[in-house]
Amino acid sequence: MDIFKAYDIRGLYPQELNEEIAGDIGRAIGSMARKKTIYVGNDTRVGTYKIKDSFLRGLLSTGVRVIDVGMAPIAVPALASFDNKTYSVCITASHNPPQYTGILPFYMGKSVRPQKVKEIYESKSFLTGKGSLKKKDYQTKYLLRITKGMKDLKFKVGVDAMGGSGTFASKLALNIVGAEPKLLHPNISMDFFGMTPEPSREHMVELSKFVVENHLDVGVQLDGDADRLDFTDEFGNFIDPVTSALMFIKYMKIKEAIINVSCPSIFKRFTNVKFVPVGRPNMEGAKFGFETSSHYYFGDYFPASDALLPMVLMLNVMKTSGKRMSELVKEMPKVYYEIVPIRMKDDNEINSAMKSAEKEMEKYGKVDRTDGVKVYFDNGSVLVRRSETEPLIRVFYEGVDEGSFLKMKELAYKIMPWK
Repeated sequence: MDIFKAYDIRGLYPQELNEEIAGDIGRAIGSMARKKTIYVGNDTRVGTYKIKDSFLRGLLSTGVRVIDVGMAPIAVPALASFDNKTYSVCITASHNPPQYTGILPFYMGKSVRPQKVKEIYESKSFLTGKGSLKKKDYQTKYLLRITKGMKDLKFKVGVDAMGGSGTFASKLALNIVGAEPKLLHPNISMDFFGMTPEPSREHMVELSKFVVENHLDVGVQLDGDADRLDFTDEFGNFIDPVTSALMFIKYMKIKEAIINVSCPSIFKRFTNVKFVPVGRPNMEGAKFGFETSSHYYFGDYFPASDALLPMVLMLNVMKTSGKRMSELVKEMPKVYYEIVPIRMKDDNEINSAMKSAEKEMEKYGKVDRTDGVKVYFDNGSVLVRRSETEPLIRVFYEGVDEGSFLKMKELAYKIMPWK
């Protein structure tokens, strides 16, 4: 697999992304920055710590000034880049399994397209110079930014950061707004305690029990670098991220939203919607943006997605509404959709499967190629698209009610590229 993905640089350590490669990627990013300041943060995984020194040496060899903000949520280096109108990098593989590592560059708070880095990396036309390195706390500025104006949010919150970089920051953020945090995993872990650090219904079983046993008001689960977030209610029930997004739209009175193409069309009943391809670069800067992968964007704060910001904003929704999480969920309409991930061996298998799916879907109507291939019907839709972060194809189907959902599901299984 090519480590230069659509939105970041990512691969298995050390088979695909190792110290030598990381050093040259550092030289490429440093050459692109042309001796500007670069902020660097990192997640907690094994591969991150293995490649970080080599990456930093590569950066420094190009003459840049490096400020290491240390282990922190990905939004911390992104915010430093935004505030200081310069570059930043987070060494992270986000929600991927522990054996992955990755490198995500930002410029002025927005993602840098990896292909720009790849061109310099492959050319080996690196600048040379003598850089400087110092460590600096930027997490405090980030925490004050996301909690500004919020206080007395006196809720008991169960947190599962899975041992990732949001572990300590989530506790600090909740303390600042007056909440009472209770951490399921209070320490960081280089292998995420053997879990895949991705929020989901399947991964939330332990947290759900934790919320109920400790009589908590809400549960939150973060991914490995704290830019994805899912909720439970006070009874430990998983809350679909689409439902959470609809809560924000309703109670924060959001008039316009940028939503990825794999989201259900129910959003159009709540706000003015622009559907865009999946991926951080398509969402950054939105007043409100949402992806079904549990990414939330609030552009009034900074361009990047973040998990801790929607965490405290949801507590604020609970306070201002005077309602418990379960009551907020009951207000929302039932959403009939499903996303099925299909693991593939390599790019060749993915390309073959996508061609097969497209050919099959053309039998049912006009194909929308905004992102992957999608066919709309009067009572639902089916989408097949490739993941840009993992060797996966994802199949999405939705219906306006249970009956139409089951019909769309049946159709999707006819189209499924694993056949």
